[in-house]
Amino acid sequence: MHDVRWQRFIVFSTQLCDVGILVSNHFEAAKATLELTEGGHHDDLKYVVYGAAVDFYRCPNEVLQESITQQHELKMLSHSMAFGVCSMPDCKA
Repeated sequence: MHDVRWQRFIVFSTQLCDVGILVSNHFEAAKATLELTEGGHHDDLKYVVYGAAVDFYRCPNEVLQESITQQHELKMLSHSMAFGVCSMPDCKA
């Protein structure tokens, strides 16, 4: 029974990604997280220790990435997420 529900979830979430309602983020090699696409394009900063993620918009790196891909006549397919470790001793991100 559990396998059937899991398979249905995979099919349904894949369909929602295909139509643009959800986006799948691969923060770690074997794991993916799903999030709604509302709010437009953004990047995520993933806290390594606590697993929290911070959304940020208007990343200056994207302008540089676009410039480099145009210069080399490439089409950007994806870019990496940013990962960080909290530097505050009492951080509970």
